[in-house]
Amino acid sequence: MLKRILKRSSLFVLLLGIGLLLIVLVLTMTLRPYALSSVLEGYPAPQWPSGGEFATHAAPEPVLNRAQNVRKPASGLSDLLNSSGTSILLALKHDKVVLEHYAEGYSAESLLNSYSMVKSLVGALVLKAVDDGKIASLDATLATILPNVASLPVGSVTLRSVLDMTSGIQFEKPAGVAGDLTRDQKAEALTFNPWSALSKLHIQGIRSILPEMRVVASDSGAFSYQNANTALLGLVLEEVYERPLSDLLNEKIWRPAGAGTFHWRLYPGQADLTAYCCLYATPLSWATVGAFLMANGGDRPFLSKPMHDYLMGVDVDTKSRRSGVYRSQWRYDVLDRQGEVFQGPFAYMLGQRGQITYLFEAENMIVVRFGALKQLLHSTLYEIEHSLR
Repeated sequence: MLKRILKRSSLFVLLLGIGLLLIVLVLTMTLRPYALSSVLEGYPAPQWPSGGEFATHAAPEPVLNRAQNVRKPASGLSDLLNSSGTSILLALKHDKVVLEHYAEGYSAESLLNSYSMVKSLVGALVLKAVDDGKIASLDATLATILPNVASLPVGSVTLRSVLDMTSGIQFEKPAGVAGDLTRDQKAEALTFNPWSALSKLHIQGIRSILPEMRVVASDSGAFSYQNANTALLGLVLEEVYERPLSDLLNEKIWRPAGAGTFHWRLYPGQADLTAYCCLYATPLSWATVGAFLMANGGDRPFLSKPMHDYLMGVDVDTKSRRSGVYRSQWRYDVLDRQGEVFQGPFAYMLGQRGQITYLFEAENMIVVRFGALKQLLHSTLYEIEHSLR
């Protein structure tokens, strides 16, 4: 008798558990229909392949042009790389690889996730659109560029404020200040909370959330890292060029630079790209793109000189750089540690896990770093110099 009662009790508990699970699933699909899709796709993988849908542009990989004496990291740099879980580090001077590091399981052919480094390329494309006459001015409002947002709160913000993350738009939880890499990076890519606002953007796309995006007037002019800002820039570019964003990147930057294949994540079931995240390419492709942008395209300029100076932050003073500057989806800083050989300003693209592409004009150097954890920003360049010495 006791065994029969226990058996029935166990069955009841099992059925009750299944029933509760079904209720949770129904409520989730009703109240947060994007959550299940987010769970099924998972967090964006650091290395290709990854779950999700992608726009792919195939191209031959750039040639790894090595200097005669390519260095390996010296002890100081090696310790830095190991402590931060660095998978790949490439340093190029005058378009030649002068230092390289590959962790086990990685090579020059590895396709790695940009996370938010791709934001900087979207920012560069917006500056290009102004140069091309597709946008009247960086101070144009979104309403004058995107007619379908004219009646929405986001229609009142300027393109410049969206580029600089000072629009006052609040969709995700505010995070960070311009020079605070630790806090900024918490909001760089998809935080794996399937019920979050960012997850909704990541699954349903920017068009679906436009009516929900608030603009807080008191926050306008203050830095607040919002992936929705970059998602809006993707819409702007597709509107003014009447072309898919992946095609624009390929045509105006990636292919002219001589970079290789890339895969860029699409919103599920949509033609729009996640402009703020998740472009997979080799580190050498990123180095090639960095060199292209630093040289302004070489013989065929990518931007007018004034706009290229703006992109490179020529007007950003040293004092401001010391605090860290964020503008046009790029970051600006300076090397000024006493006693170090490397000195001068640099611009850089940054991703959530410390993916970095440095553009260091003073040394005609591009440095690309991918890894699992964040890495000290200035020390990386200083230790590279020590290794080259």
